[in-house]
Amino acid sequence: MRRLVPLLVLPLLLAGCSSSSSSQREEPELPAESAFAEGTCRSAAPDLLDLGRTIPRLGGDGSVDPKLQARLQETQERLDFVAQTAEPELAPVLSTLVERIGAVRIRAVGNTYEAQLGKDLQASFDEALSACTSEQ
Repeated sequence: MRRLVPLLVLPLLLAGCSSSSSSQREEPELPAESAFAEGTCRSAAPDLLDLGRTIPRLGGDGSVDPKLQARLQETQERLDFVAQTAEPELAPVLSTLVERIGAVRIRAVGNTYEAQLGKDLQASFDEALSACTSEQ
């Protein structure tokens, strides 16, 4: 009986550990591409949505996974082009977002990333998302 109890408890402990780690990796609630305003916002929608899924994975331990760094670079390049051709009311919001992505990338490459940079990026992302989806 003594050996049986640990064998019964172990699966419960493992299930508890796996469910807590999966809750930390939940996808954020993001609008559908169809919720984005026509024009610049609709063009930027795939990259904005990808960025929205990437930001929570940045972490806060001073390093950023190289795959995420590459994703951020690609997203930044595409959003930079969109920001340069955006309507005057959207250009500043998108330009700020592009700059914040750059700040995260620079610090990530140098392994000096800080969680506050991710929070700043999230705030810029939220502003861009609001600007692109509120006029429906």
